[in-house]
Amino acid sequence: MQKNDTLLCMREDQKDDSLELIYQEIKENLKEQLSSVDQITTRYSFILGFNSVLLVLLLQTYLNSKEMDCFLKIAGLMLLISMVIALIGFFVKSYRKDPAPGILYDKYKNKSVIEIKKQLSSNYIECFNENKKRIKTLVSLYQASSIITTIAVFIIFIYFIKEGIIEWTKGIINLLM
Repeated sequence: MQKNDTLLCMREDQKDDSLELIYQEIKENLKEQLSSVDQITTRYSFILGFNSVLLVLLLQTYLNSKEMDCFLKIAGLMLLISMVIALIGFFVKSYRKDPAPGILYDKYKNKSVIEIKKQLSSNYIECFNENKKRIKTLVSLYQASSIITTIAVFIIFIYFIKEGIIEWTKGIINLLM
């Protein structure tokens, strides 16, 4: 009989160890997920800053002139659109960090360690799944904003080098003839 009690006690210890391992893994995954949200927010900040500088340069250079080329207007509009998308992503970054310490204390102060870890694990899993959906949206908005910014920069680049390309092409044509 003593052997069965020892086995039962060992199984309980193994369950505690397994629960502790699961709890730590879930907690670490949630921590990494929240860190990735912060990285995306930093990228939004970069896009907003970059687009703002480009837009100010365009406006400063061409605002006083009577004519602003159609390409530059399109590029400026694209930069504005990209900034709006980035702002939407920047401000829709709410994500869940569970549990609230006060509520956790009040609700579980008289519970066993195992019950608390099970509930925390359940809360963390729920947070992780909810945040996953939000992060997917944030990444999609970031990608859209990045693509629009890249196209705008390409248009600006082409605008500024087109005169050089035209002159270079004329020089090649003159050499060939």
